[in-house]
Amino acid sequence: MKNQDVYEPGHHTRIEQAETRSEQTIRASELSYRRLFEAAKDGILILDAGTGRISDVNPFLIALLGFSHREMIGKTIGELSPFKDMESNQAMLERLQKDGYVRYADLPLETKAGRKIAVEFVSNVYQAGDRNVIQCNVREITERKRAEATLRESEEQFRELMAHLQQVFWIKNAADTAVHYISPAYEKIWGYTRQSLYDNSHTFLDSIHPEDRERVAGEMVRKHETGGYDDEYRILQPDGQLRWIWARTIRCETSRARSSATRALPRTSPSGRQPRKNGHGWPQ
Repeated sequence: MKNQDVYEPGHHTRIEQAETRSEQTIRASELSYRRLFEAAKDGILILDAGTGRISDVNPFLIALLGFSHREMIGKTIGELSPFKDMESNQAMLERLQKDGYVRYADLPLETKAGRKIAVEFVSNVYQAGDRNVIQCNVREITERKRAEATLRESEEQFRELMAHLQQVFWIKNAADTAVHYISPAYEKIWGYTRQSLYDNSHTFLDSIHPEDRERVAGEMVRKHETGGYDDEYRILQPDGQLRWIWARTIRCETSRARSSATRALPRTSPSGRQPRKNGHGWPQ
């Protein structure tokens, strides 16, 4: 008996239905991508992978740079004045072919109106249907850079202030007692390196006079939750020299962590305070 095609009722209908579902899925995916493209809060450029010419640009980048969609379509990135300081179009395409991506962490740009901004620029190659395209994501970082510069300036002022203080100031995490900062005066007053305290915060208690150590440790534990630690005690420097210290701690809370800040001042002698209610007087 010769082989022959067997007709199955509804066979072609099922194929057509499957093709229809596939087309609907593709259209839905394209629509979803388009919505993301249009609503993105970063600039997006789509380039032809062969020529490097712009085939699409999203509304956010149009608003950021001040150029119209028409002014950007068909040009290479280097032909747009904001990107004039980038490497040549050919060099960028060669890097993309070699590495698959190009990234500029801090690229200065100038908008059509002359406003100077900074952006992070990332390009990737991917396949869209039967052709390769380049997607460039452009994220403005001007405000972030300004905030970072302000923070660096504040930190520098803080370090300069701490370098001239003749008292010790330290900050530690309230959860694990790790020391985050210790001022330079610690090395002069305590006689130990700051690094030794960073490496092991417990060396602080080791430096306290044995007769004061238990009282100070207990008082610090009691004040851990409420803050307001205020105490005098003696320390022993590595050479055995004794020094009186007055220390005061306040609790600091941020949205990310809870810490404590302590200021410690050297004294030539105890203050002569009266004994505390818990029965522990100041060491004589």
